[in-house]
Amino acid sequence: MRTSLPLSALIAAAFASGCMKEPLYAPAGSVVSVNPATVEIATSPVYRSEDNVGNVIIVDATVLGPTGTPLENTLVEANTPGAGIFLLPEAAVQYVDFPEAPDDVAAAQADDCYNDEGVRDASENEWCAWYYDQETDSFYQFADEYADAGGYQPNYAKLATDGMGIARVFMFIDQMPYESEEADAAQGDLSVLFSIRVHSVSLAVQTIGG
Repeated sequence: MRTSLPLSALIAAAFASGCMKEPLYAPAGSVVSVNPATVEIATSPVYRSEDNVGNVIIVDATVLGPTGTPLENTLVEANTPGAGIFLLPEAAVQYVDFPEAPDDVAAAQADDCYNDEGVRDASENEWCAWYYDQETDSFYQFADEYADAGGYQPNYAKLATDGMGIARVFMFIDQMPYESEEADAAQGDLSVLFSIRVHSVSLAVQTIGG
């Protein structure tokens, strides 16, 4: 039986292990951009609660130096508002091809993924730690070196660019703000900040329709 560790500790260990170099700070005059720059999602009751059911968006952050040259192994930090949107480094995520999960994942997670103290616990059932993308009908789970995260969902990612100056992260949109608890309350917007210390950019998550 594996010992549960906070995902933040597992991410730090993974970045510190192997042959990966510690990412460097971008020099003055560098810029960061993100693709997509804006994500539009429809109003949906799916976004009313944090239940691991939502949408997965792949985001690429590109860092260019003062002369416009892509910068390799450069630090990119991403921050979400603290709830509702979670950032998963590419190395931490893998697809689940044949999940043995119940048909109504959202309802089942609400009933079966909490311990006796009412705290969400990914060890209660295997699929409790999976993220479900409703648009593609796909499940994601943490790779072995990140697995069994104890239900912890990060709002911070420390990324390093590749040889093309790109750092990729999976953004899981689980919950959006609402004006009130009323059933007909308007669904709001959120943003995610990407920073290289000398420059930053926000990715807007906007509600459309409804």
